[in-house]
Amino acid sequence: LLLSEIYAEGNVTMHHKKDVQIADKIFEDVMEDKGIYINAQVKTVIEPSKPQPATAGEGEARKKQKQSSPGAEEMPVYITGEEIVHAGKGQYESKNGTMSTCGYGHPHYHFEGKKIRLIQREDHNVFSASHNSIYIDKYPVAYFPFISLDIQKKEGLLKYWELGGSSRLGSFVKTDWDVFDV
Repeated sequence: LLLSEIYAEGNVTMHHKKDVQIADKIFEDVMEDKGIYINAQVKTVIEPSKPQPATAGEGEARKKQKQSSPGAEEMPVYITGEEIVHAGKGQYESKNGTMSTCGYGHPHYHFEGKKIRLIQREDHNVFSASHNSIYIDKYPVAYFPFISLDIQKKEGLLKYWELGGSSRLGSFVKTDWDVFDV
């Protein structure tokens, strides 16, 4: 190993395995896989969960569904923040930051919170945030004092949505959320 610690200032871009860190300042302990990034954006990849082996009692359709998971490609996640702490392998904590799977400079949607945490494990990838607002474009659409969910789950948090309008109430967005997963 050539470097055990890295300190860089300016317009810094660092590639580490599948992660990309862009920041004003980067302090990284390569040996411990930990660091701090100031005014930063981190692009990391959520690995698809490994399919569970089928048991003998399951039907053929269920076995095939377990073995081939649709959408099993790697999903990019973008985290920004004033200070992002790389707490270990696959663990990021952001203060006053955002999180989105949209890679645009101004994402179509994002979560914004005072403390955002992403913890990646083999079976689960948990996203949690405190004082969290969900934005679509630049408009806040929901507020959660605390949210924690497994972003690897196949079922979505948003079950149903509809755009509409009425002469009496004007335009509206009707949604149905699975809040028991939050």
